[in-house]
Amino acid sequence: MHHSDLLGKKARRAVFLAIAGVLLFAAPALAGLLQNKDSVPYDYQVFWDDMEAPLKGIIEPGQEVELRESPCTIALPKRNDSMYMRPGETVFIRKGILRRPEDKK
Repeated sequence: MHHSDLLGKKARRAVFLAIAGVLLFAAPALAGLLQNKDSVPYDYQVFWDDMEAPLKGIIEPGQEVELRESPCTIALPKRNDSMYMRPGETVFIRKGILRRPEDKK
């Protein structure tokens, strides 16, 4: 292997790592996760504190929904349940109720 080939590989690797680092930090951070731990689907709504249009959908049994980085209120409209969620938190549905992992009920 020639000395210039070695420098070329090192330079290409440095460029690759730099691009990967930019992409990693440019990726949007998640507000957290909504997880359905039940065996039935639920309608859910997410109301963002920054007043963006609400996210509405159905979360299937065992499904996780990743949310964007913004404080929000998660609601299960047909269950009359809602919970405030800060960035980085996980909220799950168990027995039709929104809960945080530390809730023991």
